[in-house]
Amino acid sequence: MRKSLIFLIFFVFGISLVSAFSNQIALGSIVSADDLSQINTNLNHVKDNYGISVEFVILNSSNSLTGESLQYFGIYHLDAGGAMKTWNLLVYYNVWQNQIKFVTYSRCGFELSKLEELKAEPFIQKVLSENSPSTEDLSAMFVGISKDIRSFADYYKPDESTCSQSSENGLVLRSNEYSVPNDVLRAIYSVTMNEKWELSNPAGMYVDQNYLPSSLFDFLGANSKKKQFENLLKEKTSFSDSQIKNYYSILTTPGNIVLEQNYDDSELFHERTHEIMTQVLSDSERQTLKNARAGFFDILDAHSDNSAALGPMAGFTAMSIRLGNWQELYAYMAQYQRYPQSETWQQYIDSSVYDLFRKNYPNAYAIYQKIYNLASD
Repeated sequence: MRKSLIFLIFFVFGISLVSAFSNQIALGSIVSADDLSQINTNLNHVKDNYGISVEFVILNSSNSLTGESLQYFGIYHLDAGGAMKTWNLLVYYNVWQNQIKFVTYSRCGFELSKLEELKAEPFIQKVLSENSPSTEDLSAMFVGISKDIRSFADYYKPDESTCSQSSENGLVLRSNEYSVPNDVLRAIYSVTMNEKWELSNPAGMYVDQNYLPSSLFDFLGANSKKKQFENLLKEKTSFSDSQIKNYYSILTTPGNIVLEQNYDDSELFHERTHEIMTQVLSDSERQTLKNARAGFFDILDAHSDNSAALGPMAGFTAMSIRLGNWQELYAYMAQYQRYPQSETWQQYIDSSVYDLFRKNYPNAYAIYQKIYNLASD
């Protein structure tokens, strides 16, 4: 079971932004007044016509925001009213590092392929290829980005109705896979992880054992995990006794995968890999993966950049995997390989990780590919 660490995510995220944004500089200090006016005209057109708010964030810091990766990653964030932002697009440029990155708040909006095309534009590559790009080249880059974003929007004419929680691939739930109301998962995480009900926001779980055991003395008022679960749902929801009984059965049947009501295919795929590693792999295959994981962290650390929190794997991803059980490395690798749009600003696996793993652990990588293929079927 994966523990929800949403509070920690935002805590780490907040610290990172405070540190990074203290070195933020104005776009107008880099581009001319005429270019700034043109940029604003293009971005205002996109916002007024398609509801896509685009912001340029210019930093001058020796601390890289992205580690080795300059790819596109999804990021989720709440607006001032607590609602999930959907279309905002941020363009980060670090003057000190001479790095650029596109970050979107949504799984939809500008497609990954279009942002990759934009990053490959000559006016961007000219800047990134220079040790000290000129002011003229920087200005041309930002103007070019704003023009391309406007062209993309005018061509595809996106709107929020095209945004979907589900991926285009549309994985079909298997007989042991269930989608339940969010409060059901919130209840089991609150009981088993001591999470506060208001802060718990789990995406799903693979049931490898009964985490809500009953007690022989339940009828005498014993406070077993089962009773705590049932009482919490009775207190916090309007579920009937029969519904609670059904949800309890689903959550305590080993082999089941249980997902939040508005689950994403990437979350389902992640949990399927846990099922395969637990039920399908042989003991020798599992041991091969465990051994590879143990040595792989030393290799990753050796390839990290100068930032203690970043590197081939972002800080929070490394924390999730290092502190989680051995399966998390492979579950996240598979999830992010198939659904790169599910990666976040704080949590991603750089493409170099897969190459390092394949090179150093070919036998374990072959087992990993077996897991990936079985989860995809």
